[in-house]
Amino acid sequence: MNDKRARGLCFFYDEKFELGHVCKDRKHLFLLELEKVVHDTNEERNSAEEAIANCEISLQDLNRTRGYTTIRVIVYNQKRAINILIDGGSTHNFVDSNFAIKMGWHIETYRPQNVSVADGSIVQVSQICRRIEWLMQRAVYTSDFLLFPIGSSDMVLGVQWLFELGDIKFNYRKLSLEFEYQGKMLKVQGINPTLKEVDSNSFHNMECTSAHLFMIRVTPTVTGVLVKDKEEKIN
Repeated sequence: MNDKRARGLCFFYDEKFELGHVCKDRKHLFLLELEKVVHDTNEERNSAEEAIANCEISLQDLNRTRGYTTIRVIVYNQKRAINILIDGGSTHNFVDSNFAIKMGWHIETYRPQNVSVADGSIVQVSQICRRIEWLMQRAVYTSDFLLFPIGSSDMVLGVQWLFELGDIKFNYRKLSLEFEYQGKMLKVQGINPTLKEVDSNSFHNMECTSAHLFMIRVTPTVTGVLVKDKEEKIN
């Protein structure tokens, strides 16, 4: 090639090369070596599942208390109401084991995962419900859920679901979050917790998992009497 360049010849034929040169015979033979690429769907699925590791769930999910990073909403699946807790303190999505059975969802065996609870305990889970759909206020969502004995909530949406939404605007004071989903700006409004006063008869009929009992005793303190008592003890 360098020799032809030095002699001013065409790279393909022994012809004089000049500006605007066109080869007499335009037929060329090219050899292309292609590497076959095989897409392993199982490998892609395993890679996605590897992300479900080091699972954590917060205490708010288990005892139904309100945390600073939790928003409770009511969603629907096949016109059935579902109590969901959106929790930035939980790494993954969870569904209560008994609730999943009650709903008749397909349950798959999953490689055992250790879930760390905020109180320090470890619970092993080995089942998963895939592609569960639910309607939440204005849109339909789909996600996978690990089975876990939550008890106080039907389902928990953790960082696994929040991560897919991208940029999110949280307002924990107003219990709301805003994000773009399928080209639309959506706002999810959470439920404000309420306190109710009940009598003793109604209390016995309440389910243990549906409420928390608070009892506060206020005792008036008279500073002068307490000081006098201390002086008598000293004397």
